Amino acid sequence: MARSVLIVRLGALGDLVHALPAVAALRDAWPESRIDWLVGARYRALLDFVPVVNRVIVLGSRDTSFGGVVRSLRRERYDTAIDLQGLIKSAVLARLSGAREVVGFATPLLRERAASLFYTTRVEGEAGGHVIAKNMGLLRVLAVAPTSWTFPLSVPATG
Repeated sequence: MARSVLIVRLGALGDLVHALPAVAALRDAWPESRIDWLVGARYRALLDFVPVVNRVIVLGSRDTSFGGVVRSLRRERYDTAIDLQGLIKSAVLARLSGAREVVGFATPLLRERAASLFYTTRVEGEAGGHVIAKNMGLLRVLAVAPTSWTFPLSVPATG
């Protein structure tokens, strides 16, 4: 069954890189699914090199308002939104996407505890583990259990 998934990880370059293995694992588990990523304008260029993502939605560009981004997300009718950031802003955007299921970290793992109010599914995990392992842990509720980490980056050759 093809699903539609929205990844919400707005920023911080290193954190975006740490989210890549979870997105790659989703693509491996669900090759026919649509996987879109909501990102801040400042970090959009990195996602041009991530072939496992179908569409990149940019928040904070000159061309799109907050409301415009939310309307665009709602039109997609996502099955699942996954908040890999754990902030109130990212949780609100995941919820406003209109996804049937909004997955995020359990309260002890959140950077902003109030973000948990916007999730339909909260995932427990180890607070002291590596952030990549935490991100992968969110996939458990989707019955995705990756056994390794891959970083799906495809940088074109320059001439």
